Amino acid sequence: MDPLFINPETGALQCTNADLTLAHDPLLSLVMIRRCVTEQLNIEAMTFEAIEHNAFRIQNVPQEDTKRELDLIMMSDFVGHAFQMMRETGMFHYVFPLFRWESHEQFVEEMEKLSATPKQLDTRWEMFYNGFKIRT
Repeated sequence: MDPLFINPETGALQCTNADLTLAHDPLLSLVMIRRCVTEQLNIEAMTFEAIEHNAFRIQNVPQEDTKRELDLIMMSDFVGHAFQMMRETGMFHYVFPLFRWESHEQFVEEMEKLSATPKQLDTRWEMFYNGFKIRT
């Protein structure tokens, strides 16, 4: 049974037993963010809190699985919004630990540029990597 569903009353994406489910399947947090931006949904508040609480667990997901989800996010119309959600939940730091930005405004500006970049995977990844400084 799929733990994700759209709440018929709110129209928000929700996860059954979110905290426990995400503890056992941390990739599902990234899947929810992807679905949120590709289907233009909101994430239910308690589910969003569970993503925040379990953000660190994304480090335990095999890199190829994380990369596959990130590639799908990269090809979405609202890629900047997805990375903003990753930032708000704390997940961005765990997926890209060496990246930093000068200010919130700079992050937003880079995400706007990324969203405006043609939907070519290599081009978007290049734009993404060029937009941030690597921590030294």
